[in-house]
Amino acid sequence: MNKYTLIIIFFVVSASRLFGQSDRTEFYSLKFMASYDRVREAIPDLAARLNTGDLKNLTTVYQNDSGGSFHIIERSTNPNLLVDNEKEYLKLQADAQNDPYKPSIYKFYKYEPKDKTASVIPPKKPLTITAYEAVWAVTIKKVAKKETNLFLEFKGETKASSEKIHREFALDPYYDSKIVNTAIDDRRMRNLIRDILLKELHVEQDNDPSLL
Repeated sequence: MNKYTLIIIFFVVSASRLFGQSDRTEFYSLKFMASYDRVREAIPDLAARLNTGDLKNLTTVYQNDSGGSFHIIERSTNPNLLVDNEKEYLKLQADAQNDPYKPSIYKFYKYEPKDKTASVIPPKKPLTITAYEAVWAVTIKKVAKKETNLFLEFKGETKASSEKIHREFALDPYYDSKIVNTAIDDRRMRNLIRDILLKELHVEQDNDPSLL
C-alpha cells in the first residue's frame, strides 16, 4: 500500500468521525488528567446520572489496577425516536451535528398496508414510543499517575427497548412496519460523560477527595 493510498484512507476515516453519528460501532476516546482510581470510583455515579429509573444500569465487565470495562444503560427520551419520513430522519441527524446534546438515537421505519387489495386504506396511527434504553461500553485505561483515558462504544439497545417497538408494530391491525435504519449520536454521549465527570464529579481535582 503506497503513501497516497494511506493519505486517502486517513481523510476518509477522519471525515466520517466529524459527523459524530454512525450506523456502526466506533470507539471514541476522552482523556482526563486524573488518576485511574479516581475515574474508576466515579463510574457508579456516572451511571446513576445517565439513568433515572430504578433498574440496574451498571455492569462490570472487568477491572484491575490498570484498566476496567463497564456496560452502562442510558435511559432517556426522544420525541422523534421513530420517524417514517426519510427527509425528516436526515434532518434530525443534521440538526444533531450542530447540537451535541440532541437525543442519542433516531430510527427510520417504513410501513405498508397488510391488505393491499382493500378499497379503503385506513390512516396510519402515529407511534407514541419516545423512551429508549441504549447500552454503552465505557472502558478506562491508566496512562500515567494522573492521566486516564476513557473509551466509549455503543453496544446496542436493551432487549426490552427493542421488544417494546416490535410489540407496537405488531399491535397495528392494518400496517406492517419495520425499522430500516438507526442513527446513533456517539458525540452526545461523549459530551455527557465528559461534563458529568468534570463538572459534577470533579475527577480532575485530585487534591480534594471529598469532591467525589
